[in-house]
Amino acid sequence: MRVYINGEWSTAGTATVSAFDRSFQYGDGAFDTIPFFNHQCFRQQDHLDRLKQTCEYLDIIPGVSWYRVRLACEELAASHQGSHGVVRLHISRGVGPRGYSPAGCKNPTVVAAAHSTDLRLPPTLEARTLTIATERLFSGTRLNRWKTANKLTQVLARGEAIRRGYDEAILLNERGECAEATSANLFLWLEDQLVTPPLTAGCMDGITRRLILNLAQELGMRVAERTILPEHLKEAKGGFLSLSTLGLLEIANVDGLSIPAHPATLRLHKQYWQLVALECPLPVPEEATATLLV
Repeated sequence: MRVYINGEWSTAGTATVSAFDRSFQYGDGAFDTIPFFNHQCFRQQDHLDRLKQTCEYLDIIPGVSWYRVRLACEELAASHQGSHGVVRLHISRGVGPRGYSPAGCKNPTVVAAAHSTDLRLPPTLEARTLTIATERLFSGTRLNRWKTANKLTQVLARGEAIRRGYDEAILLNERGECAEATSANLFLWLEDQLVTPPLTAGCMDGITRRLILNLAQELGMRVAERTILPEHLKEAKGGFLSLSTLGLLEIANVDGLSIPAHPATLRLHKQYWQLVALECPLPVPEEATATLLV
């Protein structure tokens, strides 16, 4: 595995970051996960824009240009052994004096590496079981909207779900409203609408969330961003999760409560992967190209 660190290339066996790096010490950093299909990054600029906005919010200025970061991500995707996967991009404030104060931290750390996924395109629409987590999100902080290096709430909630025999967990905010899953945004079919929690509920401003909302509207579906309470799950005519690495995942049940399959979920799933195929097509074999030129 190749690893990009601060403008230099390394391998998984030799890549190192200081034990005094603030991402390790305090979770003082940001990350994003850029999916790639057929060795091509999907919606890369959207992910980089969000990461850049996160760094601006955290007041972290990377030591390499965003242009070079983009090129590194593209090279990782193009040269990776697997055709499909993710580029995990992490930017830390770097090493600085002991203590919470960011003063004196002048050399941020930029790390990127590619990881394979076992997707076969187009994938079938898979289903997941969910539980409502004990941990809560606080909706009053803007940090929820960004991918920061501190995701302990999500880590604990996912661990709780696995221990209880579920695939994923729904996180509620301090008002008891459904905010999101630990690594995905939440959508429910309520009456004749596709509903997802608003950002004010404390959920992540997901790249795929935005894309699904746009696709649904283009397909003539009614969409709404409004409060979802746990009791709404009993009324749901269907539901799914959205995330950049897997697209759409249907919700099979929540704490044993069966959620029916909604036909429009499959329609959105197909539309999403058609868009992926359009933006990340299979490369044309050289022999085919030569034939076309004759």
